[in-house]
Amino acid sequence: MFLSPYSLGEITFTTRYQVYLRWHTRWLKPLTKLATLDRATFQSLVDRFGLRVLETSASATQTLVLVELSPTDAVSVVASKLKGQLSKWLRGDGPAAALVGRGYFCCGAGPSTRPQVIAYLSKQPGHHGYDERVVKPVHVAEFEFDPARLAPAHACAVLEFHLVFVTWQRRGVFGAKSGPAVTARWRMLEERLGFALRKASFLPDHVHVAVRLHPATAPGLLAVELMNAAQELMNREFPEHLIGAGVKRVWQPGAYIGSYGELRAIEMSRYVREWAERRE
Repeated sequence: MFLSPYSLGEITFTTRYQVYLRWHTRWLKPLTKLATLDRATFQSLVDRFGLRVLETSASATQTLVLVELSPTDAVSVVASKLKGQLSKWLRGDGPAAALVGRGYFCCGAGPSTRPQVIAYLSKQPGHHGYDERVVKPVHVAEFEFDPARLAPAHACAVLEFHLVFVTWQRRGVFGAKSGPAVTARWRMLEERLGFALRKASFLPDHVHVAVRLHPATAPGLLAVELMNAAQELMNREFPEHLIGAGVKRVWQPGAYIGSYGELRAIEMSRYVREWAERRE
C-alpha cells in the first residue's frame, strides 16, 4: 500500500522550545556598551528573525540570554544570528571587527526537568493501563550515548527534547514487535541526523521520545524524519497492522516538541535576572 510521506509544511507543531545561551567578548575584552544591553534592545536587534528574547543580562565581558525558538530553528544558527546582531550593535558605525568570542554555551529549558521527563516516559504504560496485561502491546527502552558524538567544535551544548507523535485518528497501530523495530530503525539514523535517542515509550496509539540533539539539528526537521522513517518501516514490515487499524497513514500530521534540561525554564529565567543583580 502507498502511504504518502510527511512534509514539513503539513506538520502542525505544538512547542515549548526555550534555550539558554551564554558567551563572552573576544579575548574577554571589556566593552562598556555591552553592559547596557537590556531585553528590549536585544529583542529589537533580532525581531526580523522571529526570535523571542525572554530574558537577558550582560556585563562588559559576558552576555546571557533565554530565548524562545521555532521548531525549525537550529540552535547553532540562532546563536550565530544573536551574536552577529549583537556585534553589529556594539560596533555601531565603527569598522568591522570581531567583538564577540567564537564559542558559546547552550542548554535547553522547559516546564520540566530531565529526571521528570524520563520518569514521565517510564510511567506511560501504567498511566494508560497496559502494564497489567499478560501480553503488553507496548515498548519502553532507554539508551546510553557518548556525549562527545554530539559535541560541536566551538561550543558546549546540552540540548534535550521530549517529542510526542500520535497515530492516525488515535488508532491502535503499534505492538510488542513493531515498537522495538521502529526504535531500532530510529537508532540507525542517529549519526546522519545528529541526535541520540535517550528513551522511547511506545503505546498503541502514540509514542513519547526523549532525544539529545547536536546544536546544528532543528527539532522540527528531526521530528519529520522520524515520522517518515517509522511509516516506511511499518508499511514494509507490518502492513497488516496498518490495514487492521484502517489508517490512511501512520501518524496524524502533528507533533509535540518540548525542550528540557537540568533546570526548569522559570528557574533559568530567574537565574538570568539574578545574575545581573548580583553584579550590582
